[in-house]
Amino acid sequence: MKKMKMIGMAGFLLSGAATLIGSWVQEKQMEETIEEKVNEALTAKSDKESH
Repeated sequence: MKKMKMIGMAGFLLSGAATLIGSWVQEKQMEETIEEKVNEALTAKSDKESH
């Protein structure tokens, strides 16, 4: 019975860690997308101003 509780707790902790890591990865991807879009907009604005 004690082993089952330990396995259950380990599974719970691993799923929590996986959720946190997944959220962190999504946040980093969003930051990269935002940075890319900002850079594209700034480049477009710079090109428009130079013509």
